[in-house]
Amino acid sequence: MKKSLIGVALLLLVLTLVGCGGPPRVNVRGKVTYGAKTMKYGEVVFFGSDGVPKTSKIDKDGNYEITDLAGGEVKIAVRSVNPKEVPSGDRKGPNPEDVKNWFYISPAYADVNTSGLTLTVTAKDTEHNIQLTAKK
Repeated sequence: MKKSLIGVALLLLVLTLVGCGGPPRVNVRGKVTYGAKTMKYGEVVFFGSDGVPKTSKIDKDGNYEITDLAGGEVKIAVRSVNPKEVPSGDRKGPNPEDVKNWFYISPAYADVNTSGLTLTVTAKDTEHNIQLTAKK
């Protein structure tokens, strides 16, 4: 009897969790700029309302795309580590194109707690351009 009650309780818990849908899942895309320059190297990290990070590389045209993000209030970080300082795992060293395209941005942007970048996402597909400025 005790085992069957535990089984029923677990089944109800699973059904309740499945029925709770949570925040809507969304896709966000856009372009990253720093002042008048298009960022051509780095990555963006979005922390959805569920706290799960989603990452996208920034392509050579400055574009990024995040998929399956929990909508609602989102925190954003932008990371751009000098490619010369990233272990390439390749004897040839860093990609010369990445080295050419990289430029310094404030490390404050790399942390969602200091970046100051947020977004409220409600639409399934959202375009959001990220415009960075010099930080002290």
